[in-house]
Formats: sequence, C-alpha cells, structure tokens
Amino acid sequence: DEDEDEDEDEDDGDGGDEAEPKGPEATATVDGQGAAGSYQTPDIGSAHFLETFQGNWVKKWVYATAEKYAGRFEVGVGKKAQIPGDKGLIVTQKAKHYGMSALVTSPVGSTFSIQYETRFDEGINCGGAYLKFPTGFTELEKFDNDVKYSIMFGPDKCGGTSKVHFIFQSKNPSTGKFVEHHLKSPPTVPTSREAPHLFTLNIDGDSYDVLVDGESKKSGKLSEDFEPPVQPPKEIDDSEDKKPEDWVDAAKIADPEATKPEDWDEDAPKQIEDMEAVKPEGWLDNEEDMIPDPNAVKPETWDDEEDGAWEAPLISNPKCEEAGCGEWKRPMKANPDYKGKWKAPMIDNPEYKGEWKPRKISNPEYYVVDKVQFLPISAVGVEIWTMDQGFVFDNILIAPSAEVAKQFAEATFGKKRAAFDAAEKKNRVDKKPAAKVLDSASTLVAKAKTLTRPVDDMLRKAGMGPAMDQVLTMAVEKPVIVSSVSVLFLFTLLLLCCSGKPRKSDADDVADAKKTDESTPDDQTVTQTGVASVTPSEPTPSKETGLRQRPIANRAD
Repeated sequence: DEDEDEDEDEDDGDGGDEAEPKGPEATATVDGQGAAGSYQTPDIGSAHFLETFQGNWVKKWVYATAEKYAGRFEVGVGKKAQIPGDKGLIVTQKAKHYGMSALVTSPVGSTFSIQYETRFDEGINCGGAYLKFPTGFTELEKFDNDVKYSIMFGPDKCGGTSKVHFIFQSKNPSTGKFVEHHLKSPPTVPTSREAPHLFTLNIDGDSYDVLVDGESKKSGKLSEDFEPPVQPPKEIDDSEDKKPEDWVDAAKIADPEATKPEDWDEDAPKQIEDMEAVKPEGWLDNEEDMIPDPNAVKPETWDDEEDGAWEAPLISNPKCEEAGCGEWKRPMKANPDYKGKWKAPMIDNPEYKGEWKPRKISNPEYYVVDKVQFLPISAVGVEIWTMDQGFVFDNILIAPSAEVAKQFAEATFGKKRAAFDAAEKKNRVDKKPAAKVLDSASTLVAKAKTLTRPVDDMLRKAGMGPAMDQVLTMAVEKPVIVSSVSVLFLFTLLLLCCSGKPRKSDADDVADAKKTDESTPDDQTVTQTGVASVTPSEPTPSKETGLRQRPIANRAD
C-alpha cells in the first residue's frame, strides 16, 4: 500500500527528473480565494495510489522530457477553493502539451476503483482532462503518447465531441500486438464552470461502472460493451479476395421488352390552374397588399443627405384582411393527367448472383479469452493537449474497492460539492432583492417616460434630442438612479403646472382662441391691440406624430 507523505519537506530531494522545475509564468489562476487556509487530507486507510497534492508531490511526479511537452503544472487552490487550503494540480497555460507521471508500486488486482476530481475554472471548450495508467513502464521521463497503457479514463471535449473516455488495451498472447478497446456510447462531459466534478471507474471482474459526480452513467460487461470486442473473431474476411469482374449483384433490372404507352404525355405539367375557382367577393383589385405604416415617424436622427430619403416601413393592408387585394389569380391544383417521365418497370434480374462477400479465412490473431484481465498498472500519467487552461486535478486515487473510493469521495468531493452548491444557492438568494429593485425601477422609468412624453416632444423640438437620448440610455443602464431623478422631475413639473401663472396678454388670448379648425371672429385683423391679422389655413400633418397641427397666430413684433 502507498500512503501520502504529508510532512516531508517539499524542497527535499536532488532535483533532476522531479516535477519541481517550473515553466513560463502561469496565465491561469493558481492561488485565488481560499489559498490561505489549512487543509488536512482525510485518512483513507489503504490505497494502491493516492495523490492529494497537499504534501511533497514533487518527489513523486516526473515531467516528460520530450520537447513537445512544454506545459508546466503548478499546485494551488485555483480560482476558488471550496475547502480553504485544498490544493490541486493546475493546467497553467492553454495551447500546450502536458506530460507528467508517477509510479504505482502496489499491485492492482481484478477488483479496484480509479477515481479523481477535476474542476474547470475557466470552462472546457477544447481539451482533455483524462488520466492514463501505463503498463510495464518505469522510466517516467520517457512518458509520451506512444507508451502502452492499461487504462485511459476521464473527460475529453472539443467542439461537438464530448465524452468521458474509458479505453483499455489488451495484448494478444500469440502476436504480442496491443489493441485498444473503446467503450461504446460513453457518458458526456459535465461542463459547469468552477464546479468540482468527480470521475469514478469501478471494476469488479468482468463488470464495470462509470460514475460522474457519484452518479452511475454507464455500466455493463467488459466482454460485451467495447469496440472492437475483447474476444477476437475466429474467422475474418480475406483481404486479398476480390469480386470477379463478371459478378452481377443487381437484383432488379428495367424490363427490356416494355414500351411507353401511346397516350403517355411526358410534357404534361405537374400542376394546372383550378378553372373552377372564382374570385372571392369583396376582393380589392386596386389595393396593395402592403402599404406604408401611417403611424410610423421619421427618426429625429435621420439625415436625408447621409441616409437617403426616409420611407415609412411597410405593413399589411388592413383593407385586405377580409377578402384580399391586388391582382387575383386562380390557384394551382394537381394535374390529373400528369404522369411524368416514362420509365420501364423493374423485373427480377435473371443473371443475379447475389450480394458478393469476400471469403472467410482463419484469423491469425484469434485466441480464446476466458476472462477479461487488465494489463498491470505501473504508473499514473497526465498526458494531454488542451486549448484551455485552469483545469484542476485533485485526489487521484486507485482504491482496492468501490466502497473505499466512495468513502473517500464523501470525505473530500462531497464536502466540496456541498460547499459549492450552498454558495451558489446563497448567490441566487442574494440576487433576488436586487433584481426586484431593478424591475421596480425599470417600471417607474417606463411610467415616467409615458407621463413626460409631451415635455420630451417639446425638448426635442427645441434641439435637445441628443440629451434626451442620453437620459433614456442611462435609464436602461442605471434605472435606479434615473428613476429617482424622474420622480424629482415629475414633482417639479407638477409644481410648475399647478402654481399661479401671470396674466396673459391679449395676443396670448387670440392665440389660445385658435383651438378649432373652424373659422371664428378672432380670425379678423386686430389692429387696435397690435396683433397682426390671422388667416385660417388647412391643418397640416406633423412629421413627427402624424397628427394634424393647429394653425398658430402670427404675433406682431
């Protein structure tokens, strides 16, 4: 059994192949919220392998020395620790290859559990966070993609591909060839940002169970659920066998004796006009289906020179709703005489020999698999390429049973997930009052905008349109502030409207009298009061509102 050395000084050792050397400065968060805490790893009892990254992990792990593995890990709590002081192995930079491994010195039997945690602090878009478990391998510095492994397990996502890999390799005892067996229809990867996730693989003889966050996602038999199957077929197709050139594999052929009927019209159209259709009563031939919106208003910011002549948007003509408008045309219907292009009927092919298949030969790689056995696990490795950063690996465990793995998960991942869920719930609760305030403020701003519409129109006519637009923009972005200002503005407006007003001049009286389109006696010239003559005129439509404007008396200078 292998125990975690929590007390050994991290600076001990002779350097060299250990994982201590660091690469370029990390761009992912290494020690964020919760880094100052103190964390003690729970006691697990016995385990084939356990790495919590709380102790002297650099003595155990060795970086791959191949040039392509330029990525360097760092150990820290990441963006935010669910348990203060709980550290993990962090992918520090994106667009890098990472390679690092550690030995497993305790033999793993036919019943065991592989389990570890990951957290995607910056999400997962295109990258792998899986582990490899090499077989017959001890030269850790030579770890790379070509090293044979017993099991590969864990999440991998890029674009539309999202799967929790479970792949194992077998070695043919006759040929020595290694074969990869992939789990059919593996589970998908959970992608919630900053949430801790737990990946567990339980093996018990021929049975397997893949769990994500403690929940079983895929289980079955090793001998049945993998491609290619563990048991090689006894016979295989002869790759050198070729289909004879005269082999006829067409089961049907066109009847060579069939002829097109004389009355077959290939040119008849598929659809024809329905001659029985009649134009609906009330159809308006001279009306357009679409008309300019009479209520549309030209925007004040519209510049005819820069934007061109403004045209009202088109809307459906309400006059056409009942029957229809425009040029009426008969609808089309299926042509009863349509037959299409003539083709000879198909008949059985008298020369048909059946579907050709290559002959079978004995499989040189065949052997009888009495039971599925995994290759011995000699190491644990992280060998990934990722376009993401901020992956946090933690609590890598090979346990002798599913029960041991479950107990350890409850003492570690269970507490983390509970803390994360509680924080998320609190965050949602804290946001509710603020959301209600914003909703109320937005409603108040909308009402204030409606009540002050006449003032808004007046200010825009006075050239203050841009200023009003800024106020409306602020109302959307900062409704609480603007709603308060709106209340003060409305109060001031009410004071102005309801307070006493100075006596109007005679000229004002004349202007006030013009509240009707009908000609009135005050339309005559009033020379005694110094008011110029007022001539009745036809009301003109307003460009902005579409309403008919009242004529205004011309005041004498």
